[in-house]
Parts: sequence; C-alpha cells; structure tokens
Amino acid sequence: MQLTQNIAQKQSIKDIQPWFVVFAAALFFLFAFINMNSFDALNNDLRHTFHVNALQISYLSAMYFYANVLFLIPAGLLLDRFSTKKILMVAISIATLANFLFSFTDKFWVVALCRFTIGMSSTTCLLTTALLASRWFPANKNALVMGLVITIAMFGGFVAQYIDNISLLLGGWRSAIFAIGCLGLVFLVIISILVKDFPESSKGYHSKHTNSQKLKEAGFFTSLILALKNPQNWLCGTYTNLLSIPVIVLGALWSKDYLITANNLSSNQAAFVTAMIFWGLIFGSPFNGALSDRLKNRKFPMFVGAFLTLIISLIIIYVPHLSFMSLVVLFFLIGFFSGAQVIVYALVSESNPKHITASSQALSATIIMASGAIFEPLYGYLLQYHAHERVIYTAADYRFAMIILPVAFIVSLIVVACMKESKCRSLSE
Repeated sequence: MQLTQNIAQKQSIKDIQPWFVVFAAALFFLFAFINMNSFDALNNDLRHTFHVNALQISYLSAMYFYANVLFLIPAGLLLDRFSTKKILMVAISIATLANFLFSFTDKFWVVALCRFTIGMSSTTCLLTTALLASRWFPANKNALVMGLVITIAMFGGFVAQYIDNISLLLGGWRSAIFAIGCLGLVFLVIISILVKDFPESSKGYHSKHTNSQKLKEAGFFTSLILALKNPQNWLCGTYTNLLSIPVIVLGALWSKDYLITANNLSSNQAAFVTAMIFWGLIFGSPFNGALSDRLKNRKFPMFVGAFLTLIISLIIIYVPHLSFMSLVVLFFLIGFFSGAQVIVYALVSESNPKHITASSQALSATIIMASGAIFEPLYGYLLQYHAHERVIYTAADYRFAMIILPVAFIVSLIVVACMKESKCRSLSE
C-alpha cells in the first residue's frame, strides 16, 4: 500500500514538473516584458529628465531591440551547446544589474547603454522557454504551452502600463526602475531552484546525448547555415514581427500619448485601454495555441488572427469619436487576435531538426525583435515628419503614424499564405 502511494506521488511530481520548469523560466520573459514596455508609461518623465524629443526617445527605447537583433542568433547557438539554466541565470543577472545602473545615472548615453544591455541579456528569455517546452512536452502540446508562456509575459506588459503610478508611489521613475531590478533578483532565485535542462528520464538523457552528438558532428557554422537555409524560419519570424506591432509600437511606447491626444482620454483611462492589449494577449495566446493544437493545423488560425487584427486596427484608426468603452473592447480584441503569433513558436520547433531548435528559434526571434528596431523609430519618424519642427503632437500627427499597423497586417496575410503546414507533427515524426 505504501509502495503504491509512493509510486503515485512520484508520478504526480513527474507530471507536474514540466510546468514548474517552463513557467519558472517564463518569469524571465515576464521580467523582460516589464522592461521592454516600461517606456510607454515613463515616456514623458524620460523626455523631460533627459531633454529629448519623440524621435530621440524612440531611438532610446529601440536600443532594447537593436541589442535583440544583434545577439539573438549568438544566444541561440550558445543555448544549443551549453546549459540552458546557466545561461538563463547569467542573463537575468546582467539585466538586473543594468536596471540598478539605469535607476541611478544622470547621463543619457549611460541610459542608452543600460537599455542596450537589458535588450542583449533578454535575448534568451523567449529562446529558453521555447527550448525547454520542446524538451519537456510532446509536440502536440507545444502551442498551448507557449501560449501560456506568452500569457505570463503579457502580464509583464500589463504591469508596465502602471509603472508611472508605481513611480508616484515610490517617489519617482528612478525608484520604479530600481524596484524592477529587485524583482529580477527574486526571479533569479526561483529560476535557480526550479529550472532543469532536461527531464531525468532515460528519454531525456538520450535526447540530450543525441543532440550534443549531432551538434558536435555538424559544427558551429553548419548548424547555423541549416537554420538559415530553412525558409520556414524566415517566414515565421516575419509573421510574428508584423503581428507584434500592437505590443511593440503601442504597448511599449506610443499608445498612451496617442489615446490622450487623439481620443481625449485621461492618463489613467489611456493606461487602462493600453493594458487591454496585454489582457487580450493573455487570453488570446493560450486560446490560439489550444485551437491550433485541437485543429491540428497551424496556418489557418494564423491567417484568421492576422485578418481580424487588420480589421480591428482599421476601426481604431479611422472610425471617429470612439468612446472609452469602445476603445477598451477594441484594444482587447487587437491583442486577442494578434495572439495567433504564438503558434509560430510551435511551428518553428516542428519545422527543424531537434538539435538546432534554439538556433532556429533564435533566427525567427531575431526577425521578430527587429519589429521594435524598425517600427518604433519609424513611428517616431512619421510622427515627427508630420509635426515638422513641433515637439507637441496633434491627433492628426499620431493618426498619420498609425498607418504602419494596417500595412503590416496586410503583409502578414501574404506571409502566412507562403508557409508550409506542419499538421502539428515534428520533423522527426
């Protein structure tokens, strides 16, 4: 009887452990999203503190994404070869230290360097969770698991919308950034306790040994070229790059100012509406992932998600006199439907050999994070271009810059049409 209970208890721990491993790793994703999206709430404070205009603050915010683009592929190559847990711990430690330095400096170039460093270290936040999910869960659960991981990350985006309130409570934006650094220390401890590279089963050991052997045989550049030569990786990255614009451009930097100016909302109302993007993703990511797993189809839910995101964006930009509640619903829906981007992470894992999973995810993620490097400065440029020499922007200025949303979503429909369908089966199957 006791033996049976012990066996049942061990099995229960075995069943739940994958969730603890992946969700603990996802805490760094949450931490990265707080950092990535914090500039929307702190936009005015930072502009006044460092005396910069819209284009300059866009470039400062985009330093995070420039670093992502530069270091994602090297991060993927490292993760295919070294301990996922150790790299994850080093990365969150660096990001935490950069937050502390950010909170103390008075120099604009140091702030830019800190932003770049946080972006560089955050390259591993998505890759580690996608890699661990592919090791700890079967392929037919991958989209759902990554959907839940994105949900955790989006909660970080939601928290970021209220950093200005936190800064008021703590006595300034510097204290708020310092508090983010303290949160990083807490997450570091949790990751050190719960994350493991592979399951302890014989299957997990065999997978680790086989992957290491294949990587050793292939060599550094051969495995990179293998990921680069797969057009599916490029298409997946481009699709998610375009579907992430509501988060990257609106949630991370410009939504609050746009809503206050173009829709006459108060600061708190604008923060609440912007947060709906993240609430939409919190619910939409696991829904889209589970739907894709259930249908055993990747492309169809991705196409529908992109199409509906396009429709919602057109309503937000071109329908006049939208009420506060209408904007709440619309911003929730644009987040919900753009949650179809989560399916990409499962599709990339299924479309590449197991031993180059991280390298393939890194290539796609590089293209994804280029969204911030491209579209944040582009929005700032279009805003400043329409405003000419003015640094106080009108509703017409903001609406002129918003055209990048529907154009991007139209292109995303073309991209998804060019992808190959995996039917939720990995390449090895």
